[in-house]
Amino acid sequence: MAAITNDPEMERLGANASAHHALQYWSSLSSAARFDSHAFDSLWDDWSTPPPTDSFGQTWRSLLIASEGTIPDFSFMTLIREKSESMFYMDEEECCGGMLIVPRAQFYFIEIARCKEKYYGKTFRRILSIFELISFKNTLLTYLTNPSTPSVTINETISTIDELYPLPHKLSIARSGIGRVLRKLSTINNAAKELLERWRHGVELGNLAANIEVNCKIREAAVYGIKRIMLSLNSSTTTSKFENLVDTLDCTGKSVEEITSTFLKKGVVYHPQPIFTPSEIMELQKMSKSAFNDLISEQLKPRGLSLNAEFDFNEVRHRPGNRLDNRYKIDPTIVLENEEIIKIVNSIFGESDAGKVKLLYSGIVHSFPKKEGADNAPQVWHRDGPSLVNGVENRTHCLNLFIPLINVNENNGSTEFVPTTHQDAQFEKLAPEIIKSNELDEFYLHPTAVKPSCEAGGWLAFDIRTMHRGGCNFSDSNRDVMYLTFAWDWFVDVHMFNSSSLIPTSTTITHQCLVEGLINLIGEDVEWSAMEGVGHPHYTLKFEDLLMECLGEEEERGRENVKGCRRFLGLEEREREAFVMGVLRCLKGEEGRRVKIENLRSNRQKREKLQKSSTDSSNFTSITEDYSDIQCLYSTLNTLLSPSLLSFGFTLDPHCSGFLIMLSLMKRVDVKNRDCLEEAFTSWWNGSEDNSRFFFSKKHENEGFENVDTLIVVFSSLGSGLVRPEWGGTLKQLSVFDAESRYKVLHVLDPAYSWFNQDPSCKWKGGEYYENEIKKRIYDTSVERVIFLGDSMGGAGALRFCHLANYTLSFTPQIDLVGYAAVKRSDFKLSTKKEFKERIALNVKNTDSNNYVEIHYGEHCTEDVRQIKILGDDFNSSSSPNVKIVTHDFDDHTLSIHLKKKNELEPLISKFFKFAIGDFSEEEKLEELRKSKPLLPVGTCVGVYYDCYHLGEVIEVDEKLRKILVRYVPNNDEYWEDYPSNNPIVERREGDFRVVSREEFEGRVVLRRGDEETRERLFFEREEDGGGEKGEIEGRTMRML
Repeated sequence: MAAITNDPEMERLGANASAHHALQYWSSLSSAARFDSHAFDSLWDDWSTPPPTDSFGQTWRSLLIASEGTIPDFSFMTLIREKSESMFYMDEEECCGGMLIVPRAQFYFIEIARCKEKYYGKTFRRILSIFELISFKNTLLTYLTNPSTPSVTINETISTIDELYPLPHKLSIARSGIGRVLRKLSTINNAAKELLERWRHGVELGNLAANIEVNCKIREAAVYGIKRIMLSLNSSTTTSKFENLVDTLDCTGKSVEEITSTFLKKGVVYHPQPIFTPSEIMELQKMSKSAFNDLISEQLKPRGLSLNAEFDFNEVRHRPGNRLDNRYKIDPTIVLENEEIIKIVNSIFGESDAGKVKLLYSGIVHSFPKKEGADNAPQVWHRDGPSLVNGVENRTHCLNLFIPLINVNENNGSTEFVPTTHQDAQFEKLAPEIIKSNELDEFYLHPTAVKPSCEAGGWLAFDIRTMHRGGCNFSDSNRDVMYLTFAWDWFVDVHMFNSSSLIPTSTTITHQCLVEGLINLIGEDVEWSAMEGVGHPHYTLKFEDLLMECLGEEEERGRENVKGCRRFLGLEEREREAFVMGVLRCLKGEEGRRVKIENLRSNRQKREKLQKSSTDSSNFTSITEDYSDIQCLYSTLNTLLSPSLLSFGFTLDPHCSGFLIMLSLMKRVDVKNRDCLEEAFTSWWNGSEDNSRFFFSKKHENEGFENVDTLIVVFSSLGSGLVRPEWGGTLKQLSVFDAESRYKVLHVLDPAYSWFNQDPSCKWKGGEYYENEIKKRIYDTSVERVIFLGDSMGGAGALRFCHLANYTLSFTPQIDLVGYAAVKRSDFKLSTKKEFKERIALNVKNTDSNNYVEIHYGEHCTEDVRQIKILGDDFNSSSSPNVKIVTHDFDDHTLSIHLKKKNELEPLISKFFKFAIGDFSEEEKLEELRKSKPLLPVGTCVGVYYDCYHLGEVIEVDEKLRKILVRYVPNNDEYWEDYPSNNPIVERREGDFRVVSREEFEGRVVLRRGDEETRERLFFEREEDGGGEKGEIEGRTMRML
């Protein structure tokens, strides 16, 4: 019999695939799983004695019935590891140790449990590393027991460990035992001592990085240190390959033919030394600085744009990784006059009758140093363009030439390349592995990649199809690199630049003159002129920017609106004011609101007829539904205000640009009625049929709700630009709207795009306004408890006023609005945003026994993680039992929609409501009580009771699963324990988990349960007293205690 071994990666994939298959039937199995929990727990407790077969019958039958025959080999037998972390290796002399033979159906069910208990993923990979480190530990132990082992052999083994595990996890070091062996070996071997010392510092850096109580800059430095260590160590393991590859690409001293040959094979070549004179380099640097300053003063600043703003023009655009690609006023003459460069470029393209080589673009990429509070990561791996014909090896049709204007090195972020990936076959072969490795460590330099350094005035050329990425600028100054893009004259690029131009055409200049003439009639608005961009078109005074957009989109329509503005401005002040009052009456009048509601209702009814499925179960409207209703509202506005608009010549277009220009102009000119105009339109622009910021659900307007004792306040999100009542689907599914329901629902909306910061007086006192209005309605309902619920903007609103509620449930709240892309209003001041953020953080921090806050977000959604971290700077959730932050395995802002699709949202909210009203069963109360108890930290010594007390040490904690990993002495067996235990097989008592001191642990103290201590103490006292009365009294006292 040949030796048999398992492939851990294949086993992991197979187990996950099996579990994924079986999870399809999880809902059918859940009731049976609860029924069989006793047998299931006993299976985990003692694998050596299988539980009675009949106790599993119901569970496995349910699995087979639910699968409807899709597991045809359920009666087959399969091997399963006794412990998921165990590997197995068998030869002909060994039995199948640590393996059990189980029915295939049982295998599926166990793998479901293992996946749910997170035995795979990071934990599983760590276990694999532990397994390998144990092997190395055993090898090192043989060296210790054999003093004659040559030091060269020991050094080679340590070098191998160093290469494979430059910075292992502290738990891997501890659980494998390799740290103790290295410590012993370090007394006789310097390599072991050096490796142990580096590991020790790495663990300390890791502790700093993981400690949220440490100063954020120290944590950031620790994270940076770890990444740089890993980067340097990974680079050092491939030094020879890296250096050889870089040497191959170095063109120094090579002929044009040799350079061309290397480029065609590798897709990239470079010349690290300058080929330009010092005066030419200085001229290029001077030109770069001048063009950069002119760009800001002549183009960005007049448009109200700063370098921090997002913009994309044909001449300048933002590139990922804090870079600016500038083509404005860039002069490439010095480079084009360099004969050596041009010879190489022409040689690479070769001779062709089909066309000539041309300069396509020239520009300078400014890579800025790291900004305070901003991430500084490398670019993602990418190509600048695809092949002309997929799968065919084509000679280059387009290349980039880089000329560094300063010395470019690893510190300021030299560009990384993967040679040969200009050919599609190599790209498809290497790209997936490189991208995957950088998802794990974004700073990792793959062995096939190169990162050449280049002095100012040197050059680097690469095919646009070659895979590359810009590095991080860790220096204190800009990294400026000039580039020239060459291509065949028949080639048309559609990937690099395709935006509108900064430089105005004659038509644009004409438009600007038209608009400037209007501004001259009324004068500049200093406050609004200083604001960046036009802002939200409903809330701007920059009518001139709206006019320019309109003229650019459709000149005829724009010119009509220019005429409308001129006629409006020609009115006398009294006539102008009368016109404004007419518009206000139309927006605020009952007739206008009635028409709006009827049109919205009709539009939704038409939409519902066309939809295949009912939206009654939805919590939020889709983007399509929002845009449909927005179009309906714009159409209604045109109808209501058509006499006013047409009287001046404003257009009645579908986007309502005529009305929005007119509204902006009225607010700009009529300062006295500016706030009234804003509020009138804000109140009108409301997607609810109640047309109010506050209203109770219509299903709760009926009389006779005597059972109501709980008010649910639902804060609406912004959606796609139109607020409306939300969460109706889930609340209906939970029977909240039933006649006998104990709930009443209050909807709270903010149609002003202000995150509940704007009030009807338009003085940005929304905090006071919404708080008073909510308080008033809570008082009027006279309920026992109040629950707040919200998502996104609504989630932030729920937290902003959570001090008014007993229970708050918030999904993906938007807390920090500074720089947040969804915030469009230019008049939303920075101070208001900061106050909003600080108030939320304070509310959450100040929760007490009368308030409970629960926040849910996706742990892979970068923006949501950033938002929640803001709360982490102000409080530690583990020290606040009234705040619970729950992460989910999801990477987008739409978490609640994702949970609903997975049928997980309703159970989650149902459980929250039960918790709020105290409607838990005894089992659920015990489970919640168990979860509320803090977990024991790593390093705690414990005694855990089974048949007797067993001593162990906590070596890992899983907050999500509420488990602790305990390593028991003396055999170093490791088991995940529920803490406190919820195991129905072993009846736990309060003292069944005892914390002992380190001295007691190392001295192997003998612990006994309370009743055993009582009996033992009573016995000894009776012996001492001769069985007298004192012993009996002491015994009774101990029993009472």
